[in-house]
Amino acid sequence: PVVVAGDFNAHSTGWRCSPRQDSRGGAVADWAVELGLLLMNRGSTSTCVRPNGESIIDLIWASPSAFRMFRVWEVEAERETLSDYRF
Repeated sequence: PVVVAGDFNAHSTGWRCSPRQDSRGGAVADWAVELGLLLMNRGSTSTCVRPNGESIIDLIWASPSAFRMFRVWEVEAERETLSDYRF
């Protein structure tokens, strides 16, 4: 099983980040498809919240075997993190 998590700083409609896709978003999506990874992010809760806007740039990708091990994955929007990121 493989899990890859990170601040990809990539925008794509594929993870409901924004109505647009940037070049990084396209590259990340292509990379995930090439490796057969599935996106674990569900819903549309932003992972990065700043005064000038919100976005979903923190992503978790998993191989199919790892994906089946997780029953629920969600962003805890109400938890105070003292950061501009949600976990």
